[in-house]
Amino acid sequence: SDADGANALPILVNTFTFTHGRLEREPTAAPFRFLKAGPSAPLHLLNIQFHNGHSTGDGGAVLADYVFNSGTTRFENNRADGDGGALRLRDTSGGTLLFATDFHGNAATHGAAVSHDGSLTLFHLHIEGNGDSDSLSVLHGNAGVNLITAVIADNKLPATGSNLFHYGNAA
Repeated sequence: SDADGANALPILVNTFTFTHGRLEREPTAAPFRFLKAGPSAPLHLLNIQFHNGHSTGDGGAVLADYVFNSGTTRFENNRADGDGGALRLRDTSGGTLLFATDFHGNAATHGAAVSHDGSLTLFHLHIEGNGDSDSLSVLHGNAGVNLITAVIADNKLPATGSNLFHYGNAA
């Protein structure tokens, strides 16, 4: 645990590749995110499922402060009290690629699915059923995004002033 909230695993400080698995938090358990990758710690995920993460800060399932890549990964029912219901990608100036990744039922005020600071490439994504009564956006960022083939449907954004995509200052 640190200023960003509790983590299931120790904070990653070196390159980490995680393949073929499922991480799930019991809905009644104390809040924690699954992974936090610190500065200079590239994080690569392949064939992973994250269910019911809940951060009291940013990144309901994953908080990354450097290069982040994901393929054939599913983020479901994760929540952040801060930004990035499933993913919060800070200072990812090396770029981020999300390939064949599903986001379903995630929630946060800014970026119910993803909140990011660096450039983001989304390829073959399925973004459905994200957001709740407090969500102002499904994707939130402060840098460019390339969206290539995606299904974006049935996201819940009832709050006044909400948008599917919000780029610029969070306020």
